[in-house]
Amino acid sequence: MELTSSMLLKAQLIQKQHMHNNLQGKVKKADQSDEKDKLHKVAEEFEAIFVKYILDGMRKAELAEDPLNTEAVKTYNSLMDYEMSKKIAFSEGFGISEALVNQLSPQEKVRR
Repeated sequence: MELTSSMLLKAQLIQKQHMHNNLQGKVKKADQSDEKDKLHKVAEEFEAIFVKYILDGMRKAELAEDPLNTEAVKTYNSLMDYEMSKKIAFSEGFGISEALVNQLSPQEKVRR
């Protein structure tokens, strides 16, 4: 009787260890996917900031003087450029966020 109860306890212990290892693996994968999601988000935010600087530079290159160029219009254009830069970065983008993600996590290549 002791032999079977001892074997049963060992089997239960092995099963618990296996379940624990399996759970740890799932947690690790979830953490890695969270890290990937965070990395993608930060890379896209960086691309949005970069695109905003490009748009700001384009706005500064005035070819002619605009009679309606008031501070309110400048503020509006700045806000519009910011929203446009986010749209560009989060949709197709220029590929900057992809390059950043690929550089920072070389084990996995990213394509949109």
